[in-house]
Amino acid sequence: MAIEAVAIEAGYGGAAVLNFVSFDIRPGELVAIIGPNGSGKSTLIRALSRTLLPTAGTVRMLGDDIYRIPAKEAARRVAVVPQHEDQIFDFLVREIVEMGRYAWDGESSGAVGRALLATSSDDLSERPFSQLSGGERQRVLLARALAQETPILLLDEPTAHMDVGYQIATLSLLRRFAGEGKAVAAALHDLNLVSGFADRVILLHAGRIAADGLTEDVLGSAEIERVYGATFERLRDTRTGRIVLVPEFVPERAKTSHPRRVHLIGGGGSAAALLTELWQLGHQVTLGITQA
Repeated sequence: MAIEAVAIEAGYGGAAVLNFVSFDIRPGELVAIIGPNGSGKSTLIRALSRTLLPTAGTVRMLGDDIYRIPAKEAARRVAVVPQHEDQIFDFLVREIVEMGRYAWDGESSGAVGRALLATSSDDLSERPFSQLSGGERQRVLLARALAQETPILLLDEPTAHMDVGYQIATLSLLRRFAGEGKAVAAALHDLNLVSGFADRVILLHAGRIAADGLTEDVLGSAEIERVYGATFERLRDTRTGRIVLVPEFVPERAKTSHPRRVHLIGGGGSAAALLTELWQLGHQVTLGITQA
């Protein structure tokens, strides 16, 4: 097993955020960790990555307690992409990515170059990190993690601040790495991106696991409505077969008096806003590319 979390409790200042959280992740899985704000997603990533020592429970990476092995050995097993960098120094982008190689001896330019190319950050390599936009910084932090060349990747909102094109490119990259045998766990907000890319979903609510299963099963369950406090219309993308979730609510403006049948072609991320708008207006919407 790549990742094993056993009855983890963790929190801040004596206040518990995670309560007896247990799960495991196999090599080759891309697992999305979802839940509303305050559910414990970031705290879980921090507990898994040696950033926040659990008050109870055990975290094992490749069979060993991650808190009982040397820091360099942990860095050879697990790479982490934080939601943001707490301290921003005036390093060049290439220098930031090179930091991902500290656990390895020998020549590192090849790994650094590959990571920059994979994240479309090579054109940023000589720019100061402090001068980048939020989305550009996220790509560089991902490149630093990729340069570590670890079998396990942990990511906290890796697509935050990114344009939709880079969101899709980033998750496609994570999908590829999972296909190559890496274990990937990512805290994500966009449920339709989760639907499009994740093998499995862990749904958190108030620091506990509310659901854990195949993406289709969790996103199709009543637990989603209960945890998020919202009702969703579930549509089916005719091209991919994936579920698309559209939140239901009564719009302030009246629905159109002339509803139509509309067929929409677009990616789950790029089409989501338009899909919601059409549905709210009362139109009957279908999705995907159809066969002639």
